Amino acid sequence: EMLRSLVGSEMCIRDRNNLPLKSNLLITGIWGGRFDHLYSNVFSLCSYKKRTNTAVIMADEHELMVLLAAGESLEFTAGVDFQALSLIPLENSCVSLSGTRWPLKKAELLTSYPYAVSNEITSEVVKMSCHSGFAGFYLKTAGKELL
Repeated sequence: EMLRSLVGSEMCIRDRNNLPLKSNLLITGIWGGRFDHLYSNVFSLCSYKKRTNTAVIMADEHELMVLLAAGESLEFTAGVDFQALSLIPLENSCVSLSGTRWPLKKAELLTSYPYAVSNEITSEVVKMSCHSGFAGFYLKTAGKELL
């Protein structure tokens, strides 16, 4: 049954007729459960974003990840206390990050060395830019619910 659900989500992501084109895509319920399902869904969503240039956000009550491709940026206003902010290299990437304890300026993030995890927000506004590659901007709340 779980495998059937995964295959269903992959089929939905791969079928352009089932998802909006050039719009925002919010996927919920993605974080709970098995790592193999999460891994498959994240990389299927990366592929979808590359094909359609759609904004992709994965979220539940306590976790959120925004996929950013080369040339994309985001500005985030922290209205909730966060336990962690991480940049996840989904491909080898060059990124910048400000408003955190450990800012980055055109830093290389490698899939073989994903060191940009568990950062801390130090400013009301956090900015992230993906200069090349493909990265996930990940947030984990400190207990309060996002949705």
